[in-house]
Amino acid sequence: MMNKRGITTIMALSLVVVFLFVAGIYVYAAYFKPPVEEAECGETIGWKIMTIDNKEDICFDQKTKIIRFTVENGLLYSLEGVYAKVQGQKKEVITYLSEAKTGKAGAVVGEISFDQDTAGALMNVQLLPIVVVDDVEVACTDAALEKQQLEPCKFYFY
Repeated sequence: MMNKRGITTIMALSLVVVFLFVAGIYVYAAYFKPPVEEAECGETIGWKIMTIDNKEDICFDQKTKIIRFTVENGLLYSLEGVYAKVQGQKKEVITYLSEAKTGKAGAVVGEISFDQDTAGALMNVQLLPIVVVDDVEVACTDAALEKQQLEPCKFYFY
C-alpha cells in the first residue's frame, strides 16, 4: 500500500509554493511597476526643450548632481508631469516628476537627481510628457525628447 501521508504533504507544499509565487507577482505588480503607463499617444504633443540664446535649456550640474531643464508645452494637451529616464554607464535612473505640470502652451522647469558615482557616466537623457488620454495618465513614448550629451550648467538663473 501507498503512504497517503506523503502524498498529502507534497500536495500541501505544492499549494504553498504556488500561493507564494502568486503573492510575489501581486506584490511586484502593485509596488514595483512604473508610476505611469507608457504608450504611444498617436497625436503630436508639440512640446520641446526651451531655447535660450540659441542653446537648448538642458544641462547637468556635476556639483549638485542635478540635471536641469525647461520644456515648453504644446497647444493640444495640458502637461500632467514629466517621466524622465537617465541612462548612466552602470544603470538607468527613472524619475517621475508629478509636480512638473502646466496648461496648454505653458512652460515647466524640472530637476532630475543623477549621481555619476553610482550610475556611471551620463550617456542619455529621455524626457516623456505625461498627458491624460481617455481619462488615464500616459507617458507618451512617441513624443520623447532625447539628448545624448549635456552641457555643464553655467547659466546665471541656476
